[in-house]
Amino acid sequence: MNAVMKPVEDGQLIYLSPQEIEVQEGFNSRTYFDKVATRLLEESLRDHGVQQNLVVRPHPDRPGQYLVIAGERRLRAARAVGLTEIPVLVRHVDEKQALVINSLENSKRQDISPAEEAVLARRTLEAYEGDREEAMRVLGWSKTKFEGRMLLLHAHPDVLAALARREIRLGIAELLSGLSKEAQEKNLPVVIEKGYSVSELRQKIERMALKLSCAIFDTGDCAACPHNSSIQVSLFEDGIAEGQCMNRNCFGEKTTRALEARKMELEAKYNVVFIEEEKSPGSWVSLESGGPQGVGDSQYDACKGCASFGALISSEPGNEGRVKESICFDPLCQAKKVKLAQREAAEASRSAASKGAGQDGQKATAKGKGKQAAAKPKESPRKVRELSVAFLRNEAARLAETDPATRRAVTLYALVDHIGKLNEKIGTSLHEAVARLHEFDDDRLDRIEQKAVAYLLREFDGRMNNAEPYQKGATALLAVTRADLRGRFTLDETFLSAHTKAGIEALMREAHDPDGTSFADWWEQKRGPFKKLMAKKNKDLIASILESDFDFSQWVPTCITQEVEKMEASLKQDKEKKA
Repeated sequence: MNAVMKPVEDGQLIYLSPQEIEVQEGFNSRTYFDKVATRLLEESLRDHGVQQNLVVRPHPDRPGQYLVIAGERRLRAARAVGLTEIPVLVRHVDEKQALVINSLENSKRQDISPAEEAVLARRTLEAYEGDREEAMRVLGWSKTKFEGRMLLLHAHPDVLAALARREIRLGIAELLSGLSKEAQEKNLPVVIEKGYSVSELRQKIERMALKLSCAIFDTGDCAACPHNSSIQVSLFEDGIAEGQCMNRNCFGEKTTRALEARKMELEAKYNVVFIEEEKSPGSWVSLESGGPQGVGDSQYDACKGCASFGALISSEPGNEGRVKESICFDPLCQAKKVKLAQREAAEASRSAASKGAGQDGQKATAKGKGKQAAAKPKESPRKVRELSVAFLRNEAARLAETDPATRRAVTLYALVDHIGKLNEKIGTSLHEAVARLHEFDDDRLDRIEQKAVAYLLREFDGRMNNAEPYQKGATALLAVTRADLRGRFTLDETFLSAHTKAGIEALMREAHDPDGTSFADWWEQKRGPFKKLMAKKNKDLIASILESDFDFSQWVPTCITQEVEKMEASLKQDKEKKA
């Protein structure tokens, strides 16, 4: 058993019992372990023990237990031969960071199958928030290999399993993945039984033409194309039925361009848009306001401003272009919101029943009024958060200019942080700099200090060092001083333009005047249907909002206040740990 009693540091190498390490179901992109290779590994471990350490992380819910990040095969073999302890490297990382480490580990292995590489490609892409260039760089793959593995995700699970078990070749799986899921499932057993070569299967699939009537792109240019079966019908006795395409590559390229265009169109409406095959099963869920899995009307409106609110576009053969809208890409958060809505609805129903309220009163509370009026998105989109942080840094700088205690606190940190860089910053030695500064009177030193601290909080961009400490420092100053931000925020085009249409709608339902009336309600009363306003194009929508005479003066967006609230919680947690 693990004899380490004190907290284990990040990056520390320790020995654990295999029973103290758990395998997280569905975490490893590797799903197939060769029996012969596993037996040889077990024999090696029995004779020599584990020579290469595993990588683990502390279990988030069970103290003293760990989850394996890399080395699942070694863990299974160690258990099989009865080892009592094995070497592990402990990493204090969250699941997203753990996935990256697992991806890097597996990408270096020679025995991983293309099917497992396909899952690895998708999980790495998810970890880097859809940035394909970064995912390719981390994996060390060429664009051709990466895109090829992503396309392989169109394959039926049975096809991927057969590829992982080495029952079919990669070329066979790639050809089958271009068919509908139903066609793949039906033809896979035949392909395995007959032992078709790649060229034989290609010839058979090429005879399965693509219906132009099902295309999601403009088929106007297809009328005169020699690959159009309508032309073949007039030339050949055995031509394929009219209205089908015989050039799969061309059909595929046009479909891809149409999907990208559709994605760009949806990105103006949603905070995040993915091709469905880029997301792992279980990593998203439909977001609903009502029903058994509803989050309530108010929370649903707030969720529209969340970075996890978006849409999925299918590129699966036969279903290209199908869009699933109002998707939440944080199922855990959505589940919590559903439970909260159910609890509040139940409490409202009991309260209404005890007061003898009628059916109408119960319906009103069940829709999420009252408590859910204060609903918040979990996290704002990146652009919105950047603007929120910039606002907070500016307010912290303003506070520093008027509060001597704040200036001293930041100045001391800056001196400690940059003492080694002082010489290159001013181009002279430290003792010469001290002698020069000593000649200044207190007023001049105070003015220099004010400007320096304001610069650090407001503008420091990391050219000399990491800017993150000052971003967090700015937020911390506002949190500990409980600075009143009302009357400080100004709604402008830049801020609104950082939001998608869904984000703007959530923002305007949240925004309120000094009397507490929301912009959405105010618009309904003064200008007409709010839905009609939201139907405008983004540019016209933003202009209408800014040109209205609604009083935003005392409102501070939740995306800003929640940054301060998160910092308050973090500071409280740090204080409790030290206590």
